[in-house]
Amino acid sequence: MTPDEERAFVGTYQKLGYLKGNKLSILSTQQRFSFYQFDRYTGEETKMNADTTLEHNAVTYYQTAEYMFVHGLNKVDKK
Repeated sequence: MTPDEERAFVGTYQKLGYLKGNKLSILSTQQRFSFYQFDRYTGEETKMNADTTLEHNAVTYYQTAEYMFVHGLNKVDKK
């Protein structure tokens, strides 16, 4: 992957995170988003303004994963 394609998904039982480049979005309970600039070398976060593209991508990835899990589409067919 190129650095532009890299992403990470993180989560706890109440929050889901999506990291793309140096931007981190966190989805909390009640559909609340927080956005941060993230320095992967120091671990420091700086609050930033809303990023609708990052928010849309995070929601899309997590909703797709949930749909696949619920419908059994995440299983590998062993032949």
